[in-house]
Amino acid sequence: MAPIRNKPYPAFDMIEAFLNNGSLLQFDKKRLLIGWGEKIFRDNPSYSSEKPTFYFPDFFLEDETKATFNHEFNSLIEVDELTESLNVGSESYDYKWETEGELLFKETVDKHNECFQTNRLKKVVPYVFEAAKWQLKKERIGQWIRSLIKESKPFPLSLYGTWDEHFGLLGATPEILFNLDEDKKELKTIALAGTLESTINEKVLIDQKTFQEHQFVIEGIREDLSPFGKVEIGEREQADFGNLLHFFTPIILKWNTFPSFFEMIRALHPTPALGAYPKFEGFQWLKKYNEALPRYRFGAPAGFSFPAMNKYCCYVAIRGMQWDDKEVRIGAGCGIVKGSKRDEEWKEIKLKMSMIKKLFQIPIKP
Repeated sequence: MAPIRNKPYPAFDMIEAFLNNGSLLQFDKKRLLIGWGEKIFRDNPSYSSEKPTFYFPDFFLEDETKATFNHEFNSLIEVDELTESLNVGSESYDYKWETEGELLFKETVDKHNECFQTNRLKKVVPYVFEAAKWQLKKERIGQWIRSLIKESKPFPLSLYGTWDEHFGLLGATPEILFNLDEDKKELKTIALAGTLESTINEKVLIDQKTFQEHQFVIEGIREDLSPFGKVEIGEREQADFGNLLHFFTPIILKWNTFPSFFEMIRALHPTPALGAYPKFEGFQWLKKYNEALPRYRFGAPAGFSFPAMNKYCCYVAIRGMQWDDKEVRIGAGCGIVKGSKRDEEWKEIKLKMSMIKKLFQIPIKP
């Protein structure tokens, strides 16, 4: 295992290798787990290693051949230290964004009552993308990471990402799928659902539509976790993310037997916050929507298993971007329940898109 070093990394070749083929995930509030160098892929998603094992699957967990891997090198690094090391310069850019899936999204919202009546669905989360042509440059990746670190500091956001010379995924998510604590014998997660335009830290009363949307997420997570032990539901809270306010409820599982990292991913993903409710009917809806607009890794799990540090953590890959050699895209979705109105939901989509661009310090045009 590569040593966990406490001193700065002045070596340019390490940064060069990191930007060519790297991964990062939030380890705690002050540190990131990073990997660089060759990715050693594991056929078995339950692979266990003393090294940190990174996990970046597709949303539907269908292609596991390149989802689970160890990096040749890895380290825990202070967030500020990584920022200083990524002194890659600044490059101005102005993307021309094209919206993908707007008509599909609006038709879904317009027809949601019919959909709920015929398919037993109570909540769905349609999404759209904005895409732009670009030329892949590793210096841009370093610039984006610096931007994410700077812009996410005031908010409860967790960084995630993995990339190589041909594709990448990077973002700062407000949503955690789970955090396992083997010593305390508990799993922590949150129900994150219900979005309003920020009111500058003022407490906001939750309306009936938002309350219902939030409750479906709580119930979905409770149903998924109940077979593993005692589920404790906390008090609903709200968090301000600048231009957005999210409602969240902490949830704790006191397990009977220590569940595996991948067992919990299979059990929880996707929660109704990004998927649909009820889960079985919702999964069929998700597949159909994906046929019309492929989501790739938008909303997929992004996590790591690190037995040597007693750390098992998984995030939900939202508030980020995906790219390949020719195109970069950002995605956003919102929860639709009975009573949802198209104009209000589309406004929420645009607010989320603006937040993502701000996190990456991408100019926002009126």
